[in-house]
Amino acid sequence: MYAGLAIQGTVKVMIRCLGKSLVAQGVSGALDDAKIVLRKQDGSMIDSNDNWATHASASTLQQRGQAPNESSDAAMIVDLSDGLYTIEVSSANGQSGIGLIEVYEITN
Repeated sequence: MYAGLAIQGTVKVMIRCLGKSLVAQGVSGALDDAKIVLRKQDGSMIDSNDNWATHASASTLQQRGQAPNESSDAAMIVDLSDGLYTIEVSSANGQSGIGLIEVYEITN
């Protein structure tokens, strides 16, 4: 699954991919172990995450109350500048499933 992102200026964004957290909302067939890869327009990788609590921004996600409910979901907070980006979501264990990509600008 892919999502595109166009940035003007410099912004801090939170990117989450919910898989297993969706099960509590009644979604069957959700990703068991979501993985995010953030890429620049040229395809080079900027950052990645599998299991949100392992990312450098994990404590900030928790402090803001925006950490996913399931440890196997992916999330990160990153600073981005002018450009086009691709968010690539897959299952870290190679299985298919339903996922939800969320991108939020963080202003404070």
